[in-house]
Amino acid sequence: IDDAFFIIGRSHFHRREYGMAERYLRQLLKEYPWSPFSGQALVWLAKVHAQLGLYEAVEEDIAPILARPNPPRELLTEIYILRGEIALRQGNVSLAISAFQEGVELAADAAQRAALYHQLYTLAVGEEDYAAALGFLNRYARTTPNESERVNARLIRVQLRQKMNDFEGAYKEIRNMVGLTEFASIIPELQLELGKIEFQEGNRAAALDRFIGVLEEFGTLPEASEAAYRAGEIYFTEFHDIDEAQSQFKRVKRNTTYYQPAQVKLQQISNLKELNKKISTLRAQLGLMVEEAEEPVGEGVVAESRESGKVQGKAQEETDPAGVGIDTTKVRQELAHALYRLGEIQLFEMEMPDTALEIMAEIVSSFNDTEVAAQAAYVLYVHARDYPEQAAFWRALLLEQYPDSPYGLLLSDKGFTSGDPVLDSLTALVDEKVSQSPRQALNLFREIRNRFGTEQSCFAIAYIYDEYLDQLDSAITTYDEYLLLYPSGVYSKDAGERLEFLRRIKADLSSPPKEISAGTGQIIEDSTRMVNLQKQQGSPDSLNVP
Repeated sequence: IDDAFFIIGRSHFHRREYGMAERYLRQLLKEYPWSPFSGQALVWLAKVHAQLGLYEAVEEDIAPILARPNPPRELLTEIYILRGEIALRQGNVSLAISAFQEGVELAADAAQRAALYHQLYTLAVGEEDYAAALGFLNRYARTTPNESERVNARLIRVQLRQKMNDFEGAYKEIRNMVGLTEFASIIPELQLELGKIEFQEGNRAAALDRFIGVLEEFGTLPEASEAAYRAGEIYFTEFHDIDEAQSQFKRVKRNTTYYQPAQVKLQQISNLKELNKKISTLRAQLGLMVEEAEEPVGEGVVAESRESGKVQGKAQEETDPAGVGIDTTKVRQELAHALYRLGEIQLFEMEMPDTALEIMAEIVSSFNDTEVAAQAAYVLYVHARDYPEQAAFWRALLLEQYPDSPYGLLLSDKGFTSGDPVLDSLTALVDEKVSQSPRQALNLFREIRNRFGTEQSCFAIAYIYDEYLDQLDSAITTYDEYLLLYPSGVYSKDAGERLEFLRRIKADLSSPPKEISAGTGQIIEDSTRMVNLQKQQGSPDSLNVP
C-alpha cells in the first residue's frame, strides 16, 4: 500500500492539488518509513513546498537524504535539479547553473543529461556567456539521442561563434557543412551565412560574389530575395554604384521580408537621380557650362561645385548672365539647397563622408550668401570635433559670418548666460524646422542636448531618426539612450513602445543568425520557458537561442 500512497500523492501534485499531495506523501513517510519509496516521497514533498514558495521547508525535506552515507545518485540528481529551478525562480542564474552542473554530473539517464545540458546552454546564452554556451551545446549534441538535434546543434554553433566574433571559426563550420548531405536542403541559407561572415570580416567583394551566386543559382527561392537585397546594399553603400544597386533591389520578390526595404532603397535611388538632374539644370541656368554628369556621387558633383566657385562673383549678380530673365538669386538658393541635400545623402545614406564634407565646404565658400551656408558650416564643425584646429576654424566662421543664425546663437558664448529663455527660444526655432529640414533640426537638438542636457532634446533626436529620417539603427540606439537616462520621463512610454516595435522590424530585416532546421529548412521556434528536466519528460524537441 505504500506505493499507492506515493502514486496518489504524485498524481495530486501534477493536478496542482498541493495540499492533498502533501497529505498522502507525509502519510507514507509516517506509516511506512522503511518503504523503498520514502526517498522519492521526500523529493516530491520538497517539490510541493517549492511550488508553494516554502524554500526553507524544501531544505528540511531533503536533509534526511543528504544525511545518508551514500545517497542514491538518482535522488541527488533530482535534488540538484530542484535547487536549480528554485534559484531560477529567485533570479539567481549563476547559482542555478552551478546546481544544474552538479546534477548533470550525477545523472545516469541519457535523456535527462541531454535535457540538463540543453537548460545549461539556454541559461548561458541568456547570460551572453557564449563560450560556456558553446561547451554546453557540444555536450548536448554528444548526449541527445535525436539525430536531427545533433544536426541543428552544428547550425547553432555557427551562430554562437558569430556572437563571439569568431568569424573564422563560424566560416569553417559552414564550409564543412556545405559538403554534407544532411545539409543539402539548406545550402542557400548556408551560402547566405558565408556571405554575411565575409561582409563582417571586411571582404566586401567576396560577399558580393557570394550573394550574386545565391541569386543566380537559387533565383526562385525566398533566399534569392535576401541575396539580391544584400547585394544591392553593397553596391549602394560600399561601391557607390547606384545603377547596379537599383538593378539588384528590383530583383527582390514582392512576397518576401525584403520587398518593402528594397522599395525604400529604390525610392532613395530615384530621388538621388532626380536630385542630380536638378543640380545639372540649375547649373546650366546659371551659365556654369560644365559637362553634365549622370553619376550622382563622387567627383562629378564635387568638380561642378569647384567650377561654381570660379564664377561666384559673376553668379552673384542680380541679373541673368545669359540675359533671358532668370532670377539668379533664386536659382543660387535652389542650387545650394540641392547640393546640401546631396551632401546629406552621401553623408548619412551612402556613407561617403569625405565627398559629402567637400560639398559642404564648397557651399560655404561658393554659396555663402544662401540660407543653407550656415547649416553646411555647422555640419563641418560637428564633423571636425576630433580635430580641434578645424573645429575652431568652423566655429569662428559661424560666429563671424552667421552670428544671428540658429547655429551662431547656439555657439555664441552670450547665448548661454541668459538662462532658460535662451534655451526656450532655441527650442522654438528648432521645432519649426523639424518637418522642413529634419537634418538641420537634428543638428540643433544634438547641440542643445550636449550643452543643456534636456530630456526633450534627447527624445527629439530619437524621434527625428525614427519618424523623419527612417534610420532604424540610429533610432533604436537613441531611444535606448533616452530610456536609460529617463526611465520615468515624459516620453518614456512612447519611447518604449517605439523601441520595441523598431527592434522587431530590425529582427525581421537584418535576420541576425537564424536557427535553421536542416530537416525542414524552417526557423526553430524561440522559447524562454523553463524546460522540465525530469527524466520522465524526455529530451527537448529543439534548441532555442533568444
